[in-house]
Amino acid sequence: MAKEDKNNKIIEDQNSSASSIKTKLEDKTIKKDYSSLNDFRIEIRPIEDRKGVREYSKELEMVASKHVIAPYLQGGSNMFATGLNDDDLEYLAEQKCPYDLNPIYQEGKPSFWLSQMIKIELPVTPLFLYPYRSILDFLKWKYLLVSSYVYKNKEEIKTGSKTGATHYIYDESEDIKIKAAEIESKQSLAIKLSKLTLEKKRNLILIIFNENTENKDDNYLSVRLDDAMQSKDTKEKLEYLLVEDDSLINLKALIKKAIGKNVIRRTKEGYFHFENNLGVLEEDVIKYLLKPTSQEVLLSIQTKI
Repeated sequence: MAKEDKNNKIIEDQNSSASSIKTKLEDKTIKKDYSSLNDFRIEIRPIEDRKGVREYSKELEMVASKHVIAPYLQGGSNMFATGLNDDDLEYLAEQKCPYDLNPIYQEGKPSFWLSQMIKIELPVTPLFLYPYRSILDFLKWKYLLVSSYVYKNKEEIKTGSKTGATHYIYDESEDIKIKAAEIESKQSLAIKLSKLTLEKKRNLILIIFNENTENKDDNYLSVRLDDAMQSKDTKEKLEYLLVEDDSLINLKALIKKAIGKNVIRRTKEGYFHFENNLGVLEEDVIKYLLKPTSQEVLLSIQTKI
């Protein structure tokens, strides 16, 4: 009985939703001027760096050719994922939308959401939509925002939430905002780096790049630290190191030097200083040498470098 009540409730909700859409499309009493939005353009781009995306989306497959998408049924229901909200329905009513936007799928019955006209062919080149010039473009834009094949913006790609996505919606203003923030971040980081001592600069480069710069001048150090800011991974590592305690940075740099000079030996079994097993990973070596009971081993390493 409980299951039957639940099914009845779902049907009531769906009928209510369909009725709401019909009411809004029939209500044409309110008129607004959307002419200023005529040039509003949506650009759908293929995901450029698919190798980079694979870092977030392990199941992502390469799409070498164009493919066609359409609204899909929302999980566990017979409702199409149209992406339309109340404001959208009001706009469509004002524009005298000629289509039946009933979102309920009924087997054997025709539906606008299954028609050829609402399908989108996603090419391997950018695709443009003008939502406020064309009602069809408006409807396509809205369901693209909830499609599993398209990320809403470039930043959302990083979440990896849509493992089958092949495209994203490009927003120039958002892109400029992101780039401006990146520039500001790099400038702020460059100011912090310029105030560091030569020793700390050398230690940072040694930790990040495993490069000994004892015989290099300040200009060279500045160039290498700038190199670190150009890559996302090394930039994040640099930012993390700058908030660490100097004593910990010195220890990390010492370990790198010791490994380079074979004072700490790297083997298949782990890292060793003479018979002392310091751990399997460099992180283990750091933890080992931070222990009060390991100070004799630390002093031995320091004296041999």
